[in-house]
Amino acid sequence: MATAFGQIVGLMMDFKSSRKSKSDDEYREFVEWLEKKRHSDIVQELAENNLLTRSVRLFLAESHDEVVRKLGTINDLLLGVASKIDGLSGIANAISPNTQISDQAINILREFVDSGGLVLCDVGYVSNSGTRLDILNVKTINIEDPRFLEDDMRSLCIHGLLIADVNSDGKNIWRLTRAATEFMAHIN
Repeated sequence: MATAFGQIVGLMMDFKSSRKSKSDDEYREFVEWLEKKRHSDIVQELAENNLLTRSVRLFLAESHDEVVRKLGTINDLLLGVASKIDGLSGIANAISPNTQISDQAINILREFVDSGGLVLCDVGYVSNSGTRLDILNVKTINIEDPRFLEDDMRSLCIHGLLIADVNSDGKNIWRLTRAATEFMAHIN
């Protein structure tokens, strides 16, 4: 069932992109479209799983433009993550070279995951030491190119690998997600 999510999302994307507007019963037309395209396994899963049926129905009931926008966002997120996984990186980068996660962002994430630390804190510029991030009570990470630090941290958050917050001193902090540790396990 783990691959079913990607398959259903991909099929919804195909279905919606092949149409210009929304009908009165998008769900029914989606199921008919699936049957025509011979995706009987998905049709069966929809018939047997009430929560899945209700969720797909609600999603397809949204405006055509909103559904297409959300599906495009999922596509961009998957491309960004896949761009760093051996075996998928070539495909992802060939399709969309601008959605990948930078090497600096990956290095920051790798240091954070490997450290076992709980919180990453923006220390900012420290004289003669450059810009640094501090994994509280564990280690400090020197940032190679501070011009893109904000962009890299935002990218890691957008891809669901970090959770951004602010500490009591008003400094930016980040916490790991489970997805980050799983993602790093697949990165060379």
